[in-house]
Amino acid sequence: MPLPGILATFFATRAIAFRLTRHEPTARIQRAAELVGLPPREVARGVLVAGPTGPRLVVLPTDRLLDFVRVEAALGGPVELASAESLARAFPDCPERMTPAVGMAYGLAVHVDESLDELAE
Repeated sequence: MPLPGILATFFATRAIAFRLTRHEPTARIQRAAELVGLPPREVARGVLVAGPTGPRLVVLPTDRLLDFVRVEAALGGPVELASAESLARAFPDCPERMTPAVGMAYGLAVHVDESLDELAE
């Protein structure tokens, strides 16, 4: 699968270097991490939530679950997982169920799990 156009443009206009690693399609990002030989804690995943002020992208390692209590405290109110329709609107150039962890490319506010700060890169 090629890199979605919005992401490609975002990276190119900011001169962000990246390496596209191809793997067989998977239903879970944890499996994708295995296929490319990375520990799940080193692969970021995006989770789109509907919050009190609109959609927000939460980015966390693939080996962590979304902590709704912490996210609700950070966003100041209740949150729920975004619907399939909301995902399609937020990421119009991505395949179904793909949630990139690069919310800035799509104009989304992003909240990053602090454990990702510990990674060297």
